[in-house]
Amino acid sequence: MATTSSIPAWSAGSSLLSWNSKYLLFYGGAQVELTLDNSFSTPQPSNDLWLFDTVSATWSLLSTNTTARAPPLSAWSMAAIAADVLHVNVWAGDTNNLPPLTLYRYDLKARQWLAPVTSLIPPIFKGSMFQYAGNLLMVGGEATLNTIPPSMGDNYTTAVIQYAPSTNTWTSLPPLPFSLNLPGATVTALGHAVTFGGYGCRAGPCPNASGAFQNKAYVSLLAQGGINGVNSQTWVDLNLGDAGAPTAREAPCVVAVDNVVYVYGGRSSSTVGKGFIYTYYDDLHALDLSQPTAKWKDLSSDAKSANPDFPSMQWA
Repeated sequence: MATTSSIPAWSAGSSLLSWNSKYLLFYGGAQVELTLDNSFSTPQPSNDLWLFDTVSATWSLLSTNTTARAPPLSAWSMAAIAADVLHVNVWAGDTNNLPPLTLYRYDLKARQWLAPVTSLIPPIFKGSMFQYAGNLLMVGGEATLNTIPPSMGDNYTTAVIQYAPSTNTWTSLPPLPFSLNLPGATVTALGHAVTFGGYGCRAGPCPNASGAFQNKAYVSLLAQGGINGVNSQTWVDLNLGDAGAPTAREAPCVVAVDNVVYVYGGRSSSTVGKGFIYTYYDDLHALDLSQPTAKWKDLSSDAKSANPDFPSMQWA
């Protein structure tokens, strides 16, 4: 492990996780730089793993592309921690390859990559993943094969799949109401699984031109105690309306602190298909699920505004 005064490079598609109430882990992502002719460079994917000590306020670089058993370079990743082991699912689409059907594992105590899990891995990427009760849940994303029902159009999927590291088994849970690519998802202390945002459709086929950015909040109950009428593992639209809510977007950061869900950032576009021109957001919203009736609260000083430091970029 190399301790450094530098910080991770700015990126999109990274994973940021908390560990042991003291550390933050930052994994992967990709950079896109503005060139002299005002165009945007090819995304530069990363598999760097950083650790931030919140007490000493220092970054440590744990792993790079040359580290043994490190995942391949990837622009998008799903990651979660269970039993002090970081689990990473990556997308290798930057090199026009299908993502490897592999779950990469990093032992946070031993500080080394373990042998990856390569059997029975659902062919899903660009979704969201979180840990609950020692298991990992993969939510939405794209399916590389039409074997994860129901999969639609551009292979956006409604799939919700649970992985038990202790037994290396995968179990399908009730699906999302929408096929969602790049949603954000988390779980509260009360056991409410929450997904927000993404790009997709309610019914297929779902080509880019037929899809839409979403600002729905769906909740599935993983433990006892209902909220807004939700009392089962079936995903339910909370029907919160637009008051105080984030605008429709994909790839937001979604995290829960106790029973409050926070949504930060993400991106959306008014164009569709090849040549998307994205607007990136820096607004922050909160959804308190400890109350009998949940409502959004806008915590931004300048809500729903594009970050002036990162101009909208066009992807060819």
